[in-house]
Amino acid sequence: MNFKEFKQQFQDELYEEYRVKLRLHDIAGGTPMSPDLIKGWIDATCKDKSDEERAKLVEASLEALPDISEEKAARSWVGFKRNENGEFFIDGRCIKAMLKEGGNILKEIIPNGGKQRGKNKGKDKGITALKSKVADRVFVVEHQVYFTRNGERVKEAQLEERPVHAMTPQGPRSSLKRTDILRDVDVEFTVRRLATDDVPEEALYAILVYAQQLGLGADRSQGRGTMEDIDVEKTKEVKR
Repeated sequence: MNFKEFKQQFQDELYEEYRVKLRLHDIAGGTPMSPDLIKGWIDATCKDKSDEERAKLVEASLEALPDISEEKAARSWVGFKRNENGEFFIDGRCIKAMLKEGGNILKEIIPNGGKQRGKNKGKDKGITALKSKVADRVFVVEHQVYFTRNGERVKEAQLEERPVHAMTPQGPRSSLKRTDILRDVDVEFTVRRLATDDVPEEALYAILVYAQQLGLGADRSQGRGTMEDIDVEKTKEVKR
């Protein structure tokens, strides 16, 4: 058996796959529209990645920025990445981060299939170190996940402006924050789960149920990113 044949056979036995569709009430963009701010934003939000990986993310983010003519407006504007056709997308890694966060919050109460080891052995709830297990065993296949409405990719966003107040070493400061908002949109993507008992199917389903209220994207503390509904279809099953 050559490697190509082995790879296909082994991969078929390695992962189960799910097609997930999220129906979002709304979602706020979180990507700075100013090129000057991109590197600092990537460095602050991707500390677990290497310098080389962060440099690649900076380059990819700059390529996905729209053309900005008003530099001052761009400095206080956060929005969405887009492709060469102006279609908005969210990085698959952002959806993966949502799954990891959900696992971390639910780790003590999540259904575990009754097959866990360690302190949860013999129990039907709780998975130790679930966040790290999701990180290593659950994957979002697509790198770019596009926003759609009525089956069409979305190209236009609503602009919301609100004052932001902060205390600085120089005293209180106020500024105007501009945020792109998408309303009543869908995202659809593929989740690939390692077919082991470390993150059982019940745990993945529970994380997705919780994600409906946890939300996706920026400004979740303001109620953004929550979902009207979630659909999950299992598209590939590993026979044991």
